[in-house]
Amino acid sequence: GLIGCIPSLDTAGDGLAVILGLVHFPLLYGGVAAIAQPHGFDTLDKILIFFALSLFVGQVSNSNAHELIHRAPRWARARVALAQLHRRRGRLDEAIAELERATEVEPLRTEAHVVLGEVRAGRGNLADAETSLRRALYLDPRRLDARYLLAGVLRDRGAPERACRELRNVLRSLRSDEVERCTLREGYDVSTLKRRCEADVGDMGGSLADSGIWQAP
Repeated sequence: GLIGCIPSLDTAGDGLAVILGLVHFPLLYGGVAAIAQPHGFDTLDKILIFFALSLFVGQVSNSNAHELIHRAPRWARARVALAQLHRRRGRLDEAIAELERATEVEPLRTEAHVVLGEVRAGRGNLADAETSLRRALYLDPRRLDARYLLAGVLRDRGAPERACRELRNVLRSLRSDEVERCTLREGYDVSTLKRRCEADVGDMGGSLADSGIWQAP
């Protein structure tokens, strides 16, 4: 159960961090319910509840989440989630640091390598991005989102023929019966990915034929 996921507590500080983490959700949902109900609280009460929740979530829960993750380094999944949060806030260096730590503590977690490759590419670290995405594909060759991202990295590194090859591999998988066993992260779907691949191949002057022939523009 939930208690089994909590690391052993050696200090009072650890116990307090876990307690704050556990009370976050009932406080959040309880506060939202109190604000949403039409009766029971007047407008001033609801404004005060809103500001109290904002302070707790922004100043306490966020910092506490960081502390819990750093005290429990084996939680690679939590580090990936935290990295995504950093990324949405534009903190790419912090996101990369969390993802690198996640791949160290759990090297077989494919998602960490995929996201690390994507963030590294966004940071302009194309060589490192290619390394991360190839590791992800080594762990799970059916990660079509990783293969699509790899094609973008290869294109930006000046290798359009290799990029087109990867895009054709994605299209081949999308058209096959194996597509149901392939993995697509949130934000990707079959029809959109197919359109993106076809458009990208066309933009690079490549051929959509499965023969593997690449036509120079």
